[in-house]
Amino acid sequence: MRENNRVLAATAVFAYALIALFHLISAKAGYSHYRDIHLGTAIEYAKGSIDILRPVIVGFNATGTPTPQELPIWQVLAGATFKCFGPWFGWANLLSLILFAAGLWPLYSLARHYLDERGAWWAIIFFLAQPIVILISGQASADGLSLALSIWFLLFAEKLVRTGELIWLLPSIVFGTLSAVTKLPLFMAKMGHVDHHWANKRHLVYGVDTLCRLVSCKRRISVCRFEHFSQSGHVELVFWRLALPA
Repeated sequence: MRENNRVLAATAVFAYALIALFHLISAKAGYSHYRDIHLGTAIEYAKGSIDILRPVIVGFNATGTPTPQELPIWQVLAGATFKCFGPWFGWANLLSLILFAAGLWPLYSLARHYLDERGAWWAIIFFLAQPIVILISGQASADGLSLALSIWFLLFAEKLVRTGELIWLLPSIVFGTLSAVTKLPLFMAKMGHVDHHWANKRHLVYGVDTLCRLVSCKRRISVCRFEHFSQSGHVELVFWRLALPA
């Protein structure tokens, strides 16, 4: 059985290596996969100073006014990478691959808890075989990072509602907030899973609801303050509507 698990582990590593090769070879050939709204901001950071409060989306407006659509964590990291290694888009693809890989261990840990080691490796293999995952894992954008953050949130939230230990509350809030301000739909999907899976446990319903409200409140404060500083006092009310419902 242990030999079989090693074969599955090698298969998972091979699958990830193929994904990495796909993105890096595509970038080398001049066909890097990227989202211009994210990569453009990273390029602007690489050309000038890196200010997380003033992300500029290339071509978004005629004046080059900072226009925050999300907290530009990936854009800052990609801009720093360009400054260090050069303007090749493949560096941004490599950064996304590394950040995405950080989310594989919590997925493995969750699957191992509910299945076993063999089932966990199968979960990783099938996860990596999904076309959308193949695309966003190495795409030069914030999507892979947000997916990894949402998986980390799911790991800590699962531990919180399963054990009831408050030690998992803070990391749940931190990773839930980071996931929400980088790409809200992925966080919503994970929050819905946590709420649905454990809602039948009456003593945990309050904990799930409290967690959702805490992350919602944190997102509202973070995004509105971010918008306030980046626009020099102008806060767009639309950002309030992006928060989770209270």
